Amino acid sequence: MLSKWESILGELDKYYYKLALIISEDTYQTSKILKELSTTFGIRYINLNLELANYLVEIPFSERWLHVNRALDEIILKNKEQCLIIDNTDILFEEHLKIDPVGVLKNASKYKKLIASLRARIENNYIIYANPQAKEYKKYKIDNLGCYVVNLEE
Repeated sequence: MLSKWESILGELDKYYYKLALIISEDTYQTSKILKELSTTFGIRYINLNLELANYLVEIPFSERWLHVNRALDEIILKNKEQCLIIDNTDILFEEHLKIDPVGVLKNASKYKKLIASLRARIENNYIIYANPQAKEYKKYKIDNLGCYVVNLEE
């Protein structure tokens, strides 16, 4: 299992976006794996839901979308580590933040390696977050992402 992750970390250098998206609907198992990777490889683990919520909590709800990119820069880009594990990313899908969750991660990954979890599923070569009726619903064609995708459900 560890050699698989070593290989993935090495593969990221081949991509413009140095991003590995870890896809699973089982958040407990995903977090467990990512925390083990953090410990084994000495990579900083970030609980994005917690850190971003702490940053935005004092900002009025209607204005949070104006501050989310700056907050993400503080959390991810200003971090001195060159590789980060970003877990619990559901907050990025909040409609009121008005951002493209995968786009934000891709942009940050131009500057440092990111291993990021998405509580999603893969169907017919698409990453699907939430159900089509949900406000947070997003659908991404894997072939168009330009980053590494790991399906933990396989």
